[in-house]
Order: sequence, then structure tokens, then C-alpha cells
Amino acid sequence: MKFLENLSKWATWILAFLIIPLLGLFFYTPEYESIKKILNYEIPFSLLFLLIIIMALLLISSQVTLYIIKLRKKISFNDLDRKVLNEIKELVPMTYARDFFERMDFGSGKFPYENIRILHSFIETEGNPEFEFIDNDLEEIRISLLEDYKKLDRILAEYVARIPNANSEDYWRIDKCLKEKDYDLYIKIIRDSNQVGTDIWENYKKLVEIGRKRLGK
Repeated sequence: MKFLENLSKWATWILAFLIIPLLGLFFYTPEYESIKKILNYEIPFSLLFLLIIIMALLLISSQVTLYIIKLRKKISFNDLDRKVLNEIKELVPMTYARDFFERMDFGSGKFPYENIRILHSFIETEGNPEFEFIDNDLEEIRISLLEDYKKLDRILAEYVARIPNANSEDYWRIDKCLKEKDYDLYIKIIRDSNQVGTDIWENYKKLVEIGRKRLGK
């Protein structure tokens, strides 16, 4: 594939270089006088015209070949990016992202440990190079999303606590004891958590929207 692409590029330059002097033979100018002397006016007009048509067809053919090669590469890249996008949507379902990031108030809300598990799973999976987008815009959003996930993970790892006797379910929240120990820090943690959650939701939504437009799914 790479060889054909390079060959088409070289053929385009060579054909373009050769067709210019041939076209110049139709017009008598000092620049082409030496060429005419070399040819000694022995090439019939019909043959000259045929050569120009052949060169033009070869030039068009090389451009079409180059376009087809680029198109096939784009289709291949889209398939790879579509796989990465589907992986992200499987790791982070839309309902989970909306409930935990867009609607969640970390100051008063509680959440199941399953939310933390999904967050960890995303960080571990998306940190691998095979889950990178080839599309630069999508990859930029993915990196931003991953960094926001890590920010929230660091906050939760340090400042959340399990709610005791939560109807035998494993629920967590920002540690209420922090409110008594350092109220200002408690407010800051809640504010930062909510802001990061909003940023995650906005990046996730943007990733899905742009991905659907460019990848068709």
C-alpha cells in the first residue's frame, strides 16, 4: 500500500513535468525553440496530440490511484477508531455517565461502589496505547477525558468513605467527618468533584457526538 502510494506520487510529478513541454510545442516561443530544433519538426501534429492525450490519461490515472489508496486508508482508520469508540461506550454507558457525572451532587449524594469500579476500569483500559484514536480531534478529547477521570479518581480515593448500614448495600459518599475537621477543605472537595464530574460529562458527550458524525455510529 505504501509502495503504491509513493509510486503514484512520483508518477504524478514526472508526468506533470513531461506534459508541460509537450503542450509548449503547440506554441512557438523562444523558450521552446530548442525543443523544436531537437525534434526538427518531424513529429506529426496527430502523433503529438496523441502523446499529450496519453500523458494526460496517465496523469489522471495516477491521481485516481492515489485517491483510492487514501480512501482505503481512511476507511481502515475509521474502522479502528470505531472500535475504540465502541469500547469506550461499553466501559462507560450513557446512563451511567449522565447519572454519575452530569446529575450527581457530591455534596449530598451517595453512589454505589460499582460507579468507582467502572471509573477504575476506564482508567486502566484507556491508558493502553491500543485504545488511542487515529483521528486527532477524537484523540484530544479522549486524552482530556482520561485526565479528568484520573482527577476524580484521586479525589475519591482520598476523601470518600463507605456509608455504614446503607440497607446492606455498598454505598459511598464524601466523608462527612471531613466537614467537622476542615470545613473549607470539605467545601473545596465537593466543588472540585462536581466541576470535574461536569467536565467529564461534557467531554464524554462531545466524544460520542463527534464520533457518530465522523464514524457513522
